[in-house]
Amino acid sequence: LLIEGTIVASRTGKSQNRMHQVEIDVSKYEGRDARIQIVDRVSGGWGNIGADHFVLTDRPLPAKRLDSRHDFGTMAIMLPL
Repeated sequence: LLIEGTIVASRTGKSQNRMHQVEIDVSKYEGRDARIQIVDRVSGGWGNIGADHFVLTDRPLPAKRLDSRHDFGTMAIMLPL
């Protein structure tokens, strides 16, 4: 998470293809410009990045097992043209 160009928070994955919920309290940055930046620094034959459902709220989200969601297991594939 960048606030006015400065990294103020960072999260990494768990080296697996299962999604998990991550929260960052951004209340102290109210009124400032923010940007989410996703970076892949791994170089190798295989890998991927998954990010989904970004929510900005003033209340904590309830923890919910992702495999209990109706759309769990769906997939999208993107290939360069």
